[in-house]
Amino acid sequence: MSSATISDENMGSLTPVNTLPSINMSPPRASAEAASGSNKRKRGKFRENERKKVSRVRARGACARCRVYHLSCDLNFPCSNCVRVAESATAFTQPCYHDPLDNVISFRMGNSRANQPQSQLPLLRWAADEQTTRRIYVEFPFLGIPSSCRPRMPVDCRKFVPRDSDILEDVWEGSDGDKLTLTFPPFACEEPEDLRASLESYIEKCSGLLEHDLGMETADVISAATFAEAQRYAQINHDSAVANALRIRIIAYFSRESMAIVGHESLGIPVVDDQRFPIYGQVPVPSVLDFQIDTTAIHIMTKLMEGATKRLKRVVFGRKNKQGWYEVYLTCFVLLESLEKVYSLQAYYSGINEHMGGNTFANISYTSRTMMDRWRYSADNLLYHYRCILRAMDPFSFAWDALGSVDDVAKANLDPEAVLYMQKMCKHLKEEREFFKVSREEVVNGFTDDTSL
Repeated sequence: MSSATISDENMGSLTPVNTLPSINMSPPRASAEAASGSNKRKRGKFRENERKKVSRVRARGACARCRVYHLSCDLNFPCSNCVRVAESATAFTQPCYHDPLDNVISFRMGNSRANQPQSQLPLLRWAADEQTTRRIYVEFPFLGIPSSCRPRMPVDCRKFVPRDSDILEDVWEGSDGDKLTLTFPPFACEEPEDLRASLESYIEKCSGLLEHDLGMETADVISAATFAEAQRYAQINHDSAVANALRIRIIAYFSRESMAIVGHESLGIPVVDDQRFPIYGQVPVPSVLDFQIDTTAIHIMTKLMEGATKRLKRVVFGRKNKQGWYEVYLTCFVLLESLEKVYSLQAYYSGINEHMGGNTFANISYTSRTMMDRWRYSADNLLYHYRCILRAMDPFSFAWDALGSVDDVAKANLDPEAVLYMQKMCKHLKEEREFFKVSREEVVNGFTDDTSL
């Protein structure tokens, strides 16, 4: 997303709270009160109609405002609590909203060429005439690093008997707009669990290189400073939502590019010798194996996303939740940037496959639009919950150079480095106010008027 959009929305840190139950016995006074029968009256059972209502509300989910203030929500939309305060609210002014954070997805969860909005590993028919495996080595095309210096990942492949639904072709666009379509031999990995273990190890080993490549794409001041701050924050707070969001970001970047085969075993696939195409000088990975690697990466990101949203819910709807704005801000910034990138790339990918025959392009177009709708929804969902935790507070409006004037809630849980970051951002926002105003209007108008997606 553009820096103007993010900085204007104002998006947060929370010291982990010990939620373990106490094992201490009740104090003597409490025990005496319990014995005398003066303890608090227990809640009675719900009547049948109340029980059904509570069950339906729980199934649908309470609205965000009721969850923040721990109120009893109802089945109306907007709910009665939101209607009651609609004209008088001064802190929580957001509309009634029931959609959970669990619905947020900040990466490509499906594969348009396979016509899968949510990727699943293929069930392959292994060839009876070739039951041995062939070990190949694959590598990621890191920027500015020669092939001889890149980390490699071993993959044991086996021949399979393709079905009509198995796509054995892939397409690349050249510098002059021409298309390169390759047909691959039917080889894939027979053991998906081994592939996942190898991929997790490879990404862990290459995380620094992936972050370096991502850093080369970051040009504006706000993005560069915020990603540096997010990485610093995550190194200190390993269990934060920020740490998961950053890991999703590097794996999403990994998924943007296909790996290449290196070494003596190439499965009979030739080197691409046309300089017009981005895979010039490479031996591309066969399409079904590439799909397996991509799907495995998606499954890893899905697990990380579950952890990130679980943590965000604890912060947004927990006690003293407003003090956790900084962790929510950094997390939303990282996830929204990933959303912007994957959205634009999917639009581009859909366009370069227009010439694919049969139902392939129709599947790509339909699945792409489905995923892109989900990303737009996810962006709205994230921004709502960020505003939800801020309520009437605008952290970027404070004079952070005069720390004593900053709201105590805004600076709670911020260490000296975080304060320095806020000082730098507020200064930059003030200096570039007119530029951001114009940029924001252009982004909003362009996003609203784009009916082609």
